[in-house]
Amino acid sequence: MIQPSAASSPGLAAFNARTDLAKYDDNALLLFALQIGLEVEDIDSIATNSLTDGSDDKKCDLVYVDRDSGRAIVAQGYYSRKERSEAPANKASDLNTAAAWLLGTDSTVVPERLKPAQSELHEAICAEEIRRIEIWFVHNLPESKNVKEELEVARRTARAHLDPFSSSGELVVL
Repeated sequence: MIQPSAASSPGLAAFNARTDLAKYDDNALLLFALQIGLEVEDIDSIATNSLTDGSDDKKCDLVYVDRDSGRAIVAQGYYSRKERSEAPANKASDLNTAAAWLLGTDSTVVPERLKPAQSELHEAICAEEIRRIEIWFVHNLPESKNVKEELEVARRTARAHLDPFSSSGELVVL
């Protein structure tokens, strides 16, 4: 990820040059990573349809469902404005909560902010249009063992909640 102290980093320079993403504030880096990682052209449309960040988001900043590629991404973003030794593990653990709310909670109790994303994800999974769900923690700090462990727990939570959806067992969680 992009390091605050790496002033000469090409990744940081490219991100900082993207003044169009400033309107997304703390989600700018998350959208930048999505755009670069998936080679998305119209990031504003993706932001409109996929950002879930806000009050009562159940720790989920973004849910991206791409039926054409068979891929869904559940993401949490964190942008540090100062140098730190590592990314906060508690932000990675938020993805465990997000997975439980998106995949393991009845839609009648899901907050309004998250309902459209949950519905789209469930529909795509049930229609077997999603073959792969990715759990992303996008940040600009060094990785840590604690973050990796939290992401593994979130991945296992998502996998456990997907068993009722996937009769073939071919749905992969990364």
